[in-house]
Amino acid sequence: MTLNSSANTLEPRQARKGFEPFSFSKRLVLLLIVQTGIISLVAVISLLGLVLWNHIRRRRRFKFLRRPVDYFFFGLLASDIFRAIGHIMGIAWVAKAGIMPSASCTVEAALRHVGAVGEALFTLSIAVYTFLVIFLRWNIPNVRWLPLAVNGAIVVFLILMVSISVSIHRDPFFYGPAGLWCWVVAEYPGEKIGLEYGIFWFVALTNILLYVPLFLSLRKEARHGWANDNTQQRREGMTIARKMLVYPIAYIILILPMSVIRFIGFYNPEAVIPAAWQAIAGVTFGASGLINALLYIITRPRLLPSLRIGADDDNSEMVSFASGGIVETRALQPPEQGPRVVRHYGLDDDDEMQQAGSSS
Repeated sequence: MTLNSSANTLEPRQARKGFEPFSFSKRLVLLLIVQTGIISLVAVISLLGLVLWNHIRRRRRFKFLRRPVDYFFFGLLASDIFRAIGHIMGIAWVAKAGIMPSASCTVEAALRHVGAVGEALFTLSIAVYTFLVIFLRWNIPNVRWLPLAVNGAIVVFLILMVSISVSIHRDPFFYGPAGLWCWVVAEYPGEKIGLEYGIFWFVALTNILLYVPLFLSLRKEARHGWANDNTQQRREGMTIARKMLVYPIAYIILILPMSVIRFIGFYNPEAVIPAAWQAIAGVTFGASGLINALLYIITRPRLLPSLRIGADDDNSEMVSFASGGIVETRALQPPEQGPRVVRHYGLDDDDEMQQAGSSS
């Protein structure tokens, strides 16, 4: 009995039920993915901190949630946080040199799943809203209940997606080890496509179908008489038009490598994916929070105090941004004349803003 007890105590990790050992190269790839998750989480939290600081600094003169698209982008950032935490939880498998079914594995998989699908759905919301307002020029009321209803519907969908999937897929359990991390297990390929990758590519295709005509429309406006044929305004218009394409391009780049690897696995479960491919796919897929934060900073510098120019925020800068297509251009003008603002298609909800060229 003593010898048997000792043997059981010294039983290797590989003998644990469901334990899948990792080679050094796999652990290294997973460590890179974990680090990417940490960077993304820090980037998103730092961005939200800067926005909050700007709100405190400017008190009532600044509001983060001014338009419906701001609510959608806030949901996008929240999804980035869930997803980044899921990536970071992979550090446990690096330390254990392998992966196995467990409660933490289930939590990691659920966070990854909710974060990834949430990002896709909030990205879709931004694209559709942008297209309706700028391209079709719909006059959508700037009321809180509308974006809150959309965000609420997305949250309800995510909750039902996880709860129903877990409740009806018990043998084997819906979430578990799936390669280097925890996700939907291999026994449910249809659910993997229908509840994640199908959504990814539907959103990517919709982005292309909506943003390309939007880009062409804005470029046409910029080239033909935008702001009374003013050269500076045309240049700003072209900048905005180019920014329109950043969002769908960035989204496709983020999901493409991982999608390719997953579809190879779907059609050939015995295929061996090189570690370098897994590293590229995992790091790219996990960098969404970092990319979204950078895009937000680049396209919406108005919200970040560190990017403001001069002492008076309203009189001393030119800002062009297109966060999901919401376009605003502030033109330089002497303080005594007041701010001069170009509003494209009535998207700005600030009553004090005036059309370009009008006197105060």
